[in-house]
Amino acid sequence: MKERRALASKYPPETMEEFRVGELQSYMDWLLTNSVNGKPTIIGFMIGLGTAEEEAELEAFVKSFPEGTMMSNDGAALFVRADLSIEEFKKLYREDVEKTTKEHKEFLAKLHKEEQEYNANFAKEQSEKKFKPMQVKKKYETYDINKDQKFLYARELLKFKEKRGIDVLELMQKIDKKQILNKMA
Repeated sequence: MKERRALASKYPPETMEEFRVGELQSYMDWLLTNSVNGKPTIIGFMIGLGTAEEEAELEAFVKSFPEGTMMSNDGAALFVRADLSIEEFKKLYREDVEKTTKEHKEFLAKLHKEEQEYNANFAKEQSEKKFKPMQVKKKYETYDINKDQKFLYARELLKFKEKRGIDVLELMQKIDKKQILNKMA
């Protein structure tokens, strides 16, 4: 069936006859998927392979369960069985949902209880522990501007300016400006 679908999608029909054959094969696949030995499965009844009354009855039944109800794998397997009457399905499905929902609620209650116990024990342990301040070693030192190389260089330039009367920074800016003009030319 999968191979036929793959081929059908790879090679589209060229004539109306091929198109009709493809449609019939798709319908046949749909029927095979939702029935067993020619009898519709419960899901087949729900999608319209039975009467409208059967479809409505099953839809109403499934919708009658409140949100949050759980279903096991066995409950899910009931939907693809064709050997059950609708009444048998309803009985078995209701039992499965009730059992699974009950087990799930018990599991959640147990999990919640364990979590509360853990949190209570953890809080108790934390309150019993004595506070011990951390021992920190100071690894910093005071900043000394006289050790800063950039500051020392700037101070040397200022001393040079005072001593000789030449502004070195201004000279450097002029030289830099000339180099830019030379590059532009």
